[in-house]
Amino acid sequence: MDPLRLQKFLAQAGFGSRRACESLILEGRVTVDDRVVESLGTKVDPELQTVVVDGQKVKPEKKRYFALNKPPGVLSTAKDPQGRIRVVDLIPSAQRIYNVGRLDQHSEGLLIVTNDGELANRLTHPKFGIHKTYVVKVAGVPDPEKIAQLRKGIYLAEALVRVQHIRIKRSLKHAAELEMVLTEGRNREIRRMLARIGHKVLQLKRIAIGSFRLGALPVGAFRELGPDDIQQLTAMPRSRPTVNKPRIKPHAEMPKSTVEKQPRSPGKTKSKRDRSTQLFKKSGVPKSKGNSKSRGQESGSGARGFHSAKEGRVPQGKKSSGHVKRATGSTNNSRTAKKNRFGSTGVTASAKSGKFQSRSTNQRAASARGRKSNSRRQSK
Repeated sequence: MDPLRLQKFLAQAGFGSRRACESLILEGRVTVDDRVVESLGTKVDPELQTVVVDGQKVKPEKKRYFALNKPPGVLSTAKDPQGRIRVVDLIPSAQRIYNVGRLDQHSEGLLIVTNDGELANRLTHPKFGIHKTYVVKVAGVPDPEKIAQLRKGIYLAEALVRVQHIRIKRSLKHAAELEMVLTEGRNREIRRMLARIGHKVLQLKRIAIGSFRLGALPVGAFRELGPDDIQQLTAMPRSRPTVNKPRIKPHAEMPKSTVEKQPRSPGKTKSKRDRSTQLFKKSGVPKSKGNSKSRGQESGSGARGFHSAKEGRVPQGKKSSGHVKRATGSTNNSRTAKKNRFGSTGVTASAKSGKFQSRSTNQRAASARGRKSNSRRQSK
């Protein structure tokens, strides 16, 4: 057995708390191997050394462990000046025992009672991360935003606290049952956390510590634990089963389609701008060097100038005469001029030039006067 501090050994032997045992040592009432010890740092090996308190030989006590289903109204304290019922009063024992951790007066559920200080420290200190599972009934039904807030953390007066796991077990008309998992036990921690998000705790019950669960133990009853139970207390709980979802086959396992995809034609492009640029190049229209600021002027990109002609608008710029070819690949006779299908805009087609050209109003008027003079000459 490893050496222990003398006050710790006396506390485990049932002589009181460590503070009380320290007072016994300072008063000179404790001897080790027939020598009075007055130093608090003294360590002893109970198997090799003899410790005596007030003439009574101290023997190491057998460690005992109990699981209690604490009822509401019972206090988790060592002393109560008002004489109310305590947890240790529910378990008859000649040895000094104490509860591991606390449940407030109005809470109920699993509580461990023992005389093993090492186990008590392991179950209560946050650095060991032992899970404690609670079922909490609250007023109202928390929405997903509040559940997420509990997972993220709630600021209390002393620190930021958060739950390791939380889910809604059952939703009632005006209440809900939550399952919460924590790894530390601050004073009334769960009640204060839920009060911060606007939900009052109606009932709180601890149902598990580590992998050890309360089970069907009646309220107010207790049972002594064995080695297997002790191991479950410090073990991590099993992962909760997830909802079975329909399995989706990977892409590689999906049946191949019998219809092969046709390769994309090189003439087809994805964007309108690419399509217009391609048609613009086929038409052979040179790019304009000037900058355009309106839809009526020639565009410096070529594609915009093409859209102006296609939409029936006459691009402004150099005046030209003659017939032009439409960008859509029209095969009209070189001597035949047709009106644009979008209206009379003066844009005509010619298979020879292959360029966009436009006639001004003066040119069209001159052409009309020439045709009238020719008809008059022929009539004479």
